[in-house]
Amino acid sequence: MTKKLFYIHMASVQSSKSGGLNTTLLQVFSMCNAFVTAGYEVTLAMQKNENFENNLKDFINNSFKNGINFEIKTWNQKSKNLFINRFLVKRNIVQLVKLNVPDIIFSRDSFVLNALTKFNVPLIFESHNSKLHTGHNILHKFLEKRLLRVAKSSNFKCLFSISESLSKHWEQKGIPQRKLFAWHDGFDTSLFEKHIDINTAKSRLKLPTDKTIVTYTGGLYPSRGIENIVYLAKDFPDVDFLVIGGPEKNRQNFQKLSLEDSVLNINFMGYVEHNLVPHYLYASDILLALWSSKVPTINYCSPLKIFEYMAAGRTIVAHGFPTIREVLENEKDSILCQPDDFDSLKSSLSKALIAKDIFNYGEIVREKAFKLYSWDNRVKKLLKFIQNQ
Repeated sequence: MTKKLFYIHMASVQSSKSGGLNTTLLQVFSMCNAFVTAGYEVTLAMQKNENFENNLKDFINNSFKNGINFEIKTWNQKSKNLFINRFLVKRNIVQLVKLNVPDIIFSRDSFVLNALTKFNVPLIFESHNSKLHTGHNILHKFLEKRLLRVAKSSNFKCLFSISESLSKHWEQKGIPQRKLFAWHDGFDTSLFEKHIDINTAKSRLKLPTDKTIVTYTGGLYPSRGIENIVYLAKDFPDVDFLVIGGPEKNRQNFQKLSLEDSVLNINFMGYVEHNLVPHYLYASDILLALWSSKVPTINYCSPLKIFEYMAAGRTIVAHGFPTIREVLENEKDSILCQPDDFDSLKSSLSKALIAKDIFNYGEIVREKAFKLYSWDNRVKKLLKFIQNQ
């Protein structure tokens, strides 16, 4: 008999052009698909909002080559205040769990955990941050104290962290080591299984085959240091730079910055449907993964772009924050620069421009990606941990 997994996600789907707000949902849906591949009957419970059906349809069509293979159940949002809403919808979530009668409950939201321990069902909590509430420290402390209490429950099987750094944080806070498991995020192998030659990819996108192309994909937020890409473009006038992502208002601001500085070899393309992003990665000579120490989760994060960059098989230049170094190795499979240091970033790009024609960094990281960081492998590793407890 097929086992049933019930996945609880507190947020809803946004308009596809909202500029990165569906990144979390991409991870959630990918994990649900991977659990199905692992043999589970999966139900995803999530919040319903305005224009939900149309946004959901667009999101699935634009993100998943093979669609989804799990059922979705919803509850209605009851308050625009996110914290109050969590109180108000908890009863709805509990009712959905009762109706589903799952063999495993999986959640990324700590708020509902105490209610879920009342079911005699194995419970997995996936942690993406050391802060359980980023707005108010009092609420974070309240949720943290409750998580530590919930973790002592016999049916709480695993606190699943997205990085070793985050797992160590929870161990220091008091979560039993036997209930801690860490594995980084992943990528959709169906979008990258067919490797495309760089010149073929450039030609298909009508990009110049005789120019070196450096690409950044992701959110255009102040904490990402996007202005540094403009400065790089100014310092490397013979290189073309592509910047893919939103929100649109930020895209316009950065485009204005580049024009004011007479930097013409950079194209802020804005939002591109997720299933089209691999084509741009394949058309790139070098891929930039940039952050700054201002990113609130930078010490614990596992950015999805890293694994898609790896799967594309191109030379990666990335800021060498500790969690990035858990995945990439400087001058072995990528080139890592010092965080918050433009000169180091510039020097690393210079190295990459030479290395791309000498070393096979791209081939090495692509092989590593398919070996370790597919969503299917991530779920397989988690289930093995649970079964060995």
